[in-house]
Amino acid sequence: MKEDPNVNTTNDENIFNIGKGNIKILEDKNSLIVFSKGNKKTFLPLSQEVIVCGKTKIYSIEINANVTVVLKDVTIDSSSYFSDRLSAIEIGALARKVRIILEGTSTIQSGKKPAIHITDGILTFESKTSSDSLSISSFYNGIGGKSNIKYREAWGRNGGSHWGEDMNATIIINGGQIQIKTNEGVSIGGGTGVGAEGSDGDEHRGPADGGDGHGGHSGEVIINHGSIYLSQGLGGGFGIGGEGGIWWAGMNGDTGTGYSGIPGKNIINGGSVRSTIKGKPTNAAGKELFLKEINIGVPNKLITASDLQDIVCDSENTPPVNGYGIKDIVSDDEGKVYLWLPEPANKNVAQTNQTITVNEAKFEMVYVQGGTFTMGCGSDDCCDDEKPAHQVTVSSFQIGKYPVTQAQWKAVMGSYPPDLFNTGCDECPVDNVSWNDVQEFIRKLNELTGKRYRLPTEAEWEYAARGGNQSRGYKYSGSNNIDKVAWYNYKNSIRGSDGTTHPVGKKKANELGIFDMSGNVLEWCGDWYGDNYTRDSQTNPKGPNSGSCRVLRGGGWYYDAEYCRVSYRYGSAPVARYNHYGFRLVLVP
Repeated sequence: MKEDPNVNTTNDENIFNIGKGNIKILEDKNSLIVFSKGNKKTFLPLSQEVIVCGKTKIYSIEINANVTVVLKDVTIDSSSYFSDRLSAIEIGALARKVRIILEGTSTIQSGKKPAIHITDGILTFESKTSSDSLSISSFYNGIGGKSNIKYREAWGRNGGSHWGEDMNATIIINGGQIQIKTNEGVSIGGGTGVGAEGSDGDEHRGPADGGDGHGGHSGEVIINHGSIYLSQGLGGGFGIGGEGGIWWAGMNGDTGTGYSGIPGKNIINGGSVRSTIKGKPTNAAGKELFLKEINIGVPNKLITASDLQDIVCDSENTPPVNGYGIKDIVSDDEGKVYLWLPEPANKNVAQTNQTITVNEAKFEMVYVQGGTFTMGCGSDDCCDDEKPAHQVTVSSFQIGKYPVTQAQWKAVMGSYPPDLFNTGCDECPVDNVSWNDVQEFIRKLNELTGKRYRLPTEAEWEYAARGGNQSRGYKYSGSNNIDKVAWYNYKNSIRGSDGTTHPVGKKKANELGIFDMSGNVLEWCGDWYGDNYTRDSQTNPKGPNSGSCRVLRGGGWYYDAEYCRVSYRYGSAPVARYNHYGFRLVLVP
């Protein structure tokens, strides 16, 4: 008789190769009980590993026991049959400690439920070798709490608010190559909350507003070893507001508000971890970590300490090979690894403010300690090119305390710009200079000083404008009250610009002691202008490789308040000169 390839034909009772079906793992006082295809019941010792493999897809594994499960070249897919009611792996309340050991290449996928549903206890991932891999995909969450998804309300009613489920569990990753991809939920963390859509109305009822979405809170995530890719990061669940309804005349109700869940502890002791992380990640000693992208140059290479010996240094300027945990790391398809280190590596930057004098003109620079921040804007009030908001890590740098002034320009170039708008104000920002003009100024300044000045990248500019790691989350650079920090809106003299630039440093500084990053003049950045951002987390981004326009930031005396926000972006041709265009400098070590 021909053997059925979908059933276990080995003599090992702990190996389950069941094909299309479910597995349930329970525990009684003396043994594990495993229910498999055809409701077959198998009794195993409590310490026995349960090995799951399958030449065809398994629908789900339900775990309600303290157990070690080995996934061996298996595909677990609940998306087709249990999309709305069951995860690929369900970890119940009685399972306080679950180990998943990877062997070979396995895949877990689900629909609207988290691929691995867990709310309490400890879930640990390990691997037999560094090449063992696990790919997890789900529309909402990868690992963690369930999502609470919108529904349409009855006629004429506002949408209801929905809360994603909290994840209070501890997730530990000790090795392997793990990839978690989600669409509208975190990779590991609380569930997504999606507000209900407001219903349509009529001329009597009008449109209904959408409900609010509240993301679930997150527990602890500890990453020790391995190569990890998390498309939507770690932390509190996403909150997504419901859409407003419409009525017969075409009026729309208001969209609901999305509130992210509170992130738990994210502790990264080692491994290559490419991820957006909500909340500040730390190491076991509690030191804040910063992402560093390292190009090894060889795709899918098992990394050793010697590969990083001359690339990565810790705060004592020595390789972190003993204390950091370089183990079971494999470079990605582009030959890169992503290490979270106690400080961003830019060790030659002087950590005190510097002042350099050129022909009696002082150039004052402010030290900005590197860090990770949310770049861009996720609000409906923002422009499309400010979206999506995404995580960016920048290394430490020095930036100008003020925009470059007319006096500084003359000290370097020997004369004022030929088309200077606000003449006779040496302490005002230089204006009417193009991006190309600025490059010539920087070339001469570097010749005179022997230093390496340049324009800030767009990411550096926004990080500094937001206040760096001292940020208080202001809308403008240094305040939510624009009148305190900016010269803007020449049409309204009560608000201060009077139709021209003003001497630098006369308004309030931001959290880092930097002046005029909102208003006065638009400031050139080094990047080419792109229409929008990527969702991916980035380290020291430099914008597109080419383009027709260069980036300007900060608004100016010519602009209304909305154009002076720290996330507002503008692009202009490199040859363009306008009476509200200026710049500030960055000093490179």
